[in-house]
Amino acid sequence: MPPPPPAADPPSTPASTLAAAMASAWNAGDAERVIELAAQAADAAGDDEGVLVLLGVAQQATGRHARAAATFNRLCQLRPAVSAYWNNLGVASRLAGDLAASGQALRQARQLAPGDAEVHYNLGLLYTQQRDWPAARQALLEAASLAPSFIEARLQAAYACYVCGDNAAQEEMLDGAGEWPPQPAEQALILAAMLSVQGASEAALRTLARAQLPPTEAAAAPLRLRIAAQRVVLHERSNQVERAQQDLQQLPLAAIDALPPGAVQARADGWRAHAAMASRNGAHAEAAALYRRVLALPLVAGGARGATGDRPPGRAGATGGGQPAAAAGGLRGRTARLRPLDRAARPRLHGEPGLRGRLSALGYHLAGTDARRPPGFPVHGRACLHP
Repeated sequence: MPPPPPAADPPSTPASTLAAAMASAWNAGDAERVIELAAQAADAAGDDEGVLVLLGVAQQATGRHARAAATFNRLCQLRPAVSAYWNNLGVASRLAGDLAASGQALRQARQLAPGDAEVHYNLGLLYTQQRDWPAARQALLEAASLAPSFIEARLQAAYACYVCGDNAAQEEMLDGAGEWPPQPAEQALILAAMLSVQGASEAALRTLARAQLPPTEAAAAPLRLRIAAQRVVLHERSNQVERAQQDLQQLPLAAIDALPPGAVQARADGWRAHAAMASRNGAHAEAAALYRRVLALPLVAGGARGATGDRPPGRAGATGGGQPAAAAGGLRGRTARLRPLDRAARPRLHGEPGLRGRLSALGYHLAGTDARRPPGFPVHGRACLHP
């Protein structure tokens, strides 16, 4: 008997043709073109799932967070059993400033996919933005336990544990951090701050030296300044004054003043570094004036904005699957023995005073301190993954 003929390809439709063109634009890195194509053929596309997914991630990637939330909300209505759509709706809603809607969506995603580390991570980012530190600690520890190689989750969990006074879990989250691969600059700044809290100043400096800057100068310049500022403070606090002075030459006050308005954290870090050295050199009036400039900086919801002026995104998967990307590869150390969260514990709201003071000296202020200080510990994550 002759073999059956090969199955014919499904006939193309206007929606499938549009989705293919949008996917080609997305893979070429042209998110704006994805949005243009969707707008040009809105009637033909209708509620095609593939078109909506591509449109949502493109809207998210270009900072149209409210529109992305509306797109993912439509996907949740069409496919309410897909946890990834609820997860992405939660991320987009948080970045659009609708924290209540974000919480509802992320809790629905958690109910559908309780083993998805990304969902727990995004819940942790939401609770961090709301300054609900015990809830943030619980969600982020859960994310790190589900995916031990999820570095962003471990960093954020370490900080939440620090705020809650859970020093043992904080240290466990950072176990082997000195051997982690080079990190993107914003994550390297967080890791260096946490290592310095543990007294590992040299490891913190190595982390900063290997930080990976963005490819564009506009994005890299504020981060380069923040790295120099943190090096100043690390050297000053370890009494390496000459090296601190050398680092300070990399961040002249004129460069700090020339930063774009959205670079709040970079400006604050730079002024704090100058204030620390002014105080060290006995120029206390100059140091006080610089600290007053820091306290006068504007605040934004959820903390100081990042180097580009945007709120850092959460981590979202466009099509589900619940497989978080191990962006940094396998971690060394005792990552397999991350202890589960004791849900019956009632953590203290603040850490041990000595550690708290050391972290604050680096410019990272905790909830409950002077309300006018920019809460400098940023909320990090990843942009939407490819659909």
